[in-house]
Amino acid sequence: MHTYSPREPIFAKVNSLTSIETELPFSYYSLPYCQPLEGIKKNAENLGELLMGDQIDNSPYRFQMNVNETVLGFSFFFIIFLFLGLCS
Repeated sequence: MHTYSPREPIFAKVNSLTSIETELPFSYYSLPYCQPLEGIKKNAENLGELLMGDQIDNSPYRFQMNVNETVLGFSFFFIIFLFLGLCS
């Protein structure tokens, strides 16, 4: 078990997605989500994730422990990032 210190960075990860119409998973980044600036890196943490077909990847989302942050809204930032060319 990991104990976090105040302001310690927390790196969010993303997983594969499934549809209600098909059982086949597809990559999180096959949809138009913002991608990490350092590129997409596979990030499976254990054998069970590999055997279950999970596709754990890094994400551009960063948080800090015990830090209150206010965000305007995902849609607003997504539109700005698309306009600036930060999302593909």
